[in-house]
Amino acid sequence: MKAGHLLCEQGVSGDMWLGALVDAGARIETMQAAVDGLGLGDIELVATPVTEHGLAGTRVEVRVPDSVRRLRTMREVEAVFSAASTPSPVLTVAMEVFRALAHAEAAAHGSELDAVHFHELGHPDTVADIVGACAGVQDLGLQRLTAGRVAVGSGSVNTDHGRLAVPPPAVRHLLTGFTVVQGDQPRELATPTGAALLAALTTPAPLGPMQLTGTGTGAAAPRASGTSTLTLLVGEADDAAATAAVVVEATVDDLSPELVPYVLDTLREYGAHDAWAVPALMKKGRQGWTLTALADPGALAELREILSRESGTFGVRWHHVTKHPLERRWTQTVVDGFTVRVKIAEADGAVVRLAPEYDDVSAAARALGRPAREVYDDAAAQARAQTRHDGGPSDENRSTASGNE
Repeated sequence: MKAGHLLCEQGVSGDMWLGALVDAGARIETMQAAVDGLGLGDIELVATPVTEHGLAGTRVEVRVPDSVRRLRTMREVEAVFSAASTPSPVLTVAMEVFRALAHAEAAAHGSELDAVHFHELGHPDTVADIVGACAGVQDLGLQRLTAGRVAVGSGSVNTDHGRLAVPPPAVRHLLTGFTVVQGDQPRELATPTGAALLAALTTPAPLGPMQLTGTGTGAAAPRASGTSTLTLLVGEADDAAATAAVVVEATVDDLSPELVPYVLDTLREYGAHDAWAVPALMKKGRQGWTLTALADPGALAELREILSRESGTFGVRWHHVTKHPLERRWTQTVVDGFTVRVKIAEADGAVVRLAPEYDDVSAAARALGRPAREVYDDAAAQARAQTRHDGGPSDENRSTASGNE
């Protein structure tokens, strides 16, 4: 699996993403074409070799004519994307980045998603940073991205909402789940655009085993108090079974217990590998629920919408994780004439768990008039005996499934 890891201890911004990707081998022409496909105007990406901190790297400048309009709301972004000729896989991922930005802004200002205005984040260079970076990741063929500790800086920064402490609220929400450090420069080191790309495209995790095949260093625009660099390591991950996933959850205190299974079933129906509910004690002693779903990152947007709509929650949170599913296969047993499927989980070829399928056990128990636990035990015992007799797993039935994790 081709993977990448970002070293963010000098900060992270949109232009640093672009520079690191180009320096690692992403084609600036491909990134430019993705931006051109938006139809916003003559936005130009200009890559320049630079030397920062005594090390060679690349700086990508986004040049935007004054005639290019800003995109102030998610509806405007969606309208532009729906009419764009940019490849749909790039647009899909870029929309996830914008949704992450919108959710962070809504959480920071206590507003509804539809009321979010991007202000300075609606500038065309933000759009170019996001779409260009998503195109660059795909051009490099990166199937998994992780990020280490993120330097956020210190002090304060001027925004359309006035002067705010570093990191500003949106960045704090976007980097939830990441390990953050102050860094060695007293200024804003992690920008909302850079943080949104991290939140949508990467999993917060230390560098895992990787056969290093390339590297890239992206330099931020020069600042009066210095500049920052972002380093991208590219290689083949040794552990191909580990994959990126996202955990989406919400906590509610006004959802009837009778409706909780429906919400969980709907989450599974629309892409969650698994979904579950944990009782929670809310303020003033109210009984509540924490509803959680585990899914591939591409399902994040739909699951957020479903969780909001079906649970009535006022907010949804999520964080990226790395999952390592066990190899699984199915076998069939026969209990008193009724077929009961059994799922077998394996690690390094050894059976670690047997689980008869609930629906089969239930149907057989009702038809036979036997306790379900007896049917379950009989099916499990047969499957265990089959496994010992076969001497190991069958290649034709083996799969790396991702449910019930």
